[in-house]
Amino acid sequence: MDRFYATIDTIQCLTDAGFGVYGAVMKNRARLSEDIKNQPKDLRKGESLFYCPSNKDILFTIWRDSKILHLVSNIKDNKTSEIFRRQEVKDSNTGLKTIIKSAQSCPNNVKNYSKFSRGVDYLDQMISYYSNEIMSNNWYTSIFLHLIEIAMPHRFILYQNSQGKNLKYSEYRKSVVESLVSDMKSKKDAERFRSAMIIESSEEPCQLQYNFKTYCEVCKGNGFKKYTSYFCGTHKIPVCIL
Repeated sequence: MDRFYATIDTIQCLTDAGFGVYGAVMKNRARLSEDIKNQPKDLRKGESLFYCPSNKDILFTIWRDSKILHLVSNIKDNKTSEIFRRQEVKDSNTGLKTIIKSAQSCPNNVKNYSKFSRGVDYLDQMISYYSNEIMSNNWYTSIFLHLIEIAMPHRFILYQNSQGKNLKYSEYRKSVVESLVSDMKSKKDAERFRSAMIIESSEEPCQLQYNFKTYCEVCKGNGFKKYTSYFCGTHKIPVCIL
């Protein structure tokens, strides 16, 4: 959980609902006691401090890296493990810079938080690939379409995990859209092809000409609203090409 949204009340609510949570929390929202607030100042890089409040459902992890990180979780794991960081070292004699790997102690809660974070950023990235922003006078239409766009990447991940298929996201979206409109398309096509036969079966053939964009009179008479840029010079009405 991002530090902007993480609070003690939110973590407690998710704990009561049975969800496991890792979240970075702001220092002013941590509700730490006065003696705990001053202890992180004495921590050296790589050192950590664990604190469990009175309700014993939440564990605070305070870890110093380049900055002090305050992490809250309802998964009680006060163990640490080593991580390797790349460090640039400059030789004082030659002035050459070399990169070495140095071991550093890190709490397991911090490692798990880094592993499962950035989910919102990844979701925004997936949505931006195929943005479907439709201008509408009805505000609820835009909200409904945005909710579909949010649900699509989640369903794509679940589909890959369950089926074990390495499918592209664009191909998955195409298959979902085709399955949703297959029944609707077959019903509407039957009516539109039937309405088009009124023009095609007449004695005089249509002479198509370009015209300004307007509604097709044949489809309009059968209850459909379809734009067209063609005009029949024989029947003097705008028609669409099916």
